[in-house]
Amino acid sequence: MKKLLLLFTLIFGTHAAMFAQVNVYVTNTSSPAACDGSAFLDSNVVATNISWMGNGAILQNGGTFIGNLCAGTYIVTYNTSNGTSMTSTFTIGSGSGNPCSSLMLDVTVNNASSASACDGSAQISAYGGNAPYTYTWNNGIFGINMNNLCVGSYYCCVTDANGCSTCDSVLVMDSSSFDSILIFNNNPFPNGTVAGILATSSVEDCTLDYQNVGSASVTATTPLSIDSVLVTWTLYDTTGLAVATYNVVYYVPAPSVGIFNLSLIVYCSQKSMNYNTIQVNDQILIEQNSLLATLHKDFKVVNPFNEELKLFIPEMGSYQLTMHNLDGKKVFEQFAISKGWISFPVQHLEKGMYMLTISDGIKNNVSIRVIH
Repeated sequence: MKKLLLLFTLIFGTHAAMFAQVNVYVTNTSSPAACDGSAFLDSNVVATNISWMGNGAILQNGGTFIGNLCAGTYIVTYNTSNGTSMTSTFTIGSGSGNPCSSLMLDVTVNNASSASACDGSAQISAYGGNAPYTYTWNNGIFGINMNNLCVGSYYCCVTDANGCSTCDSVLVMDSSSFDSILIFNNNPFPNGTVAGILATSSVEDCTLDYQNVGSASVTATTPLSIDSVLVTWTLYDTTGLAVATYNVVYYVPAPSVGIFNLSLIVYCSQKSMNYNTIQVNDQILIEQNSLLATLHKDFKVVNPFNEELKLFIPEMGSYQLTMHNLDGKKVFEQFAISKGWISFPVQHLEKGMYMLTISDGIKNNVSIRVIH
């Protein structure tokens, strides 16, 4: 069975990197002359022996976070949990734009014919960056194709000529176990013009009764920044009772507004009979976050933070501060009527990466990635 599976390794919940190469998340400099950029590794993957390099020199040994970076291209090397040595290239842009935000990766999968057959395959293609592209798989193979794949998960990355990189996960399943795949198609904007298609996200859930799911759709959207949105998917049983909810972060070409198609795939790789995969297709409307957009670059956070979170608010106003962890769970909420530096105690938070969302209460939001 041929399927398109873009397993979006998410940040906030869905993006649990399953193999080798680690994503590098960057914050651009505030201006071309400033050296206040930063970068950190995806906290979902254990990386050791980390070394940060730039201009042919070692800038820092150790640590998943590096700051005080000027605009330019950098390299980080590290070892994965199985001892494999890996290298990731990333770019710090100047100003508020992300020079790598347009690079996208598509993955097409042909599932294995049975649980024991290693005859699956996958093909990747890149677009939106600058050719030529370099394609790498977690087993060290280079190129757009992977053949003779057994049932399981794989990882692939693409790097363009500017050093921008993006990665995705690939799930090869046992096609003989599919009685069928449940597919739910929703079209909430039947007469609207579609501005784009967001990468398909995948969630493994083996606690769900797949046979009892009667409908599924997007039930909420929360803008996180100019290039990301938190989407809540809800699955209902045949009586209309909610049986599962998934919070997934999707990245959008920034700045973009309009109607976007998106999909969620829920599966259980351990399930060998009846339904074990549900695909939900839906649409969301992304509106311009205009009021706080001009202030986005002026919000500052002491990052990484320890016992307290320090935030600089550039303009007097009433703000709601909300923080989510990588699973999309809200771990902190605070209201502030203030200007300048303010502090919040956060000793209860576990070490890791979070997304701090600042809202003005009029559906205008900005978001800042923070590390504890």
